[in-house]
Amino acid sequence: MTSPNHSSDIVRAGDTGTKYPKRSSHFAHKVTRLLFKSCAAQDIGRDAVLLIVNIAHTEDAARYCGPVRFWNSQLVETMGFSGANQLNDARRRAIDAGWLHYERATNRAVGNYWVTIPEQFHDLSDSPLEPPFVQDMNDSRNESGSNQRRKLNGKRVDSPANSGASSTPVPNTHSLSPPPETSEDWGEVEAALIRCKVGKILDAVRTAQRNQVSPQDVIAIVEYAESKPGAYGPGAIFKRIENHRPGLPIHAGWPVEDDRFIRQREVEAKHERKANENLIREEQERQRAADRLKAEALEREYGPVLDNMTVTEQSKFAEANLDEFQLQRFRRDPTGPIVREMLLSALRNDN
Repeated sequence: MTSPNHSSDIVRAGDTGTKYPKRSSHFAHKVTRLLFKSCAAQDIGRDAVLLIVNIAHTEDAARYCGPVRFWNSQLVETMGFSGANQLNDARRRAIDAGWLHYERATNRAVGNYWVTIPEQFHDLSDSPLEPPFVQDMNDSRNESGSNQRRKLNGKRVDSPANSGASSTPVPNTHSLSPPPETSEDWGEVEAALIRCKVGKILDAVRTAQRNQVSPQDVIAIVEYAESKPGAYGPGAIFKRIENHRPGLPIHAGWPVEDDRFIRQREVEAKHERKANENLIREEQERQRAADRLKAEALEREYGPVLDNMTVTEQSKFAEANLDEFQLQRFRRDPTGPIVREMLLSALRNDN
């Protein structure tokens, strides 16, 4: 049974649902402490632990409003991985151990992440292994006297220790929305649009921002167009960005592909069919050559033996060594080349 202290923080390992779990405050700090207290680095490696900590604290920065999103290249660069293989290995270890949930709609989509707690650690306390050293607060009491004042939420109030007033909790004034994308993210968008020769770059960016489209989605739109060279011009790319909305698949909503692109694809398909036909023909020729060599070897070794047999001996040998279908063929054409090869093969098998 799940401990009450952890129930709001758990997504079972192996869940296929995509519902983001409810988080308690400071969940990222708790997960980090559990990682070290459970000696997770010994089981899944330091790379996987670092990835989990990164995801957890990114969730915290987003105020736990939903899955956090990363492109593979972002994680490789920010975490100092040598390449995608190192990231894939760390991610797989974290997922298999039950510390991480990861999903994406397609191979070209941005990844959605959130941290999970493995079932075997649901009841593990994240308190320190050793009691902390507690300093006597009287030794460090502020000597400024009863007139000491402090700032709270931008207002100067009497210190509770000096005024006798009860401490007032500081209200959480942070937005529950994830932090906005940085200017660097939109700078990457602008670079991608320049690369595709889209003219109204500022209009495209402002339209995307107004429609609450992320820079990652805009880059994915550009990359999709680039994956089909010649299919979509700058105007088509601009229009696709203009019509995009969060949640719309990147491959949907495109205009008809350019006629030149369609013709080029037809030419490429024709060349591919011809190349495949050539491969098949070459394979057939190799097979025929191999069959000829096999027949020549049989003829050299067993041809004289077959020729020294009388018709009656050949008939008895055929009845004893050929199957019913081959035997019928022998009776129809006992001296034909196909029948001769069957008899030669039977002689080889008989020896």
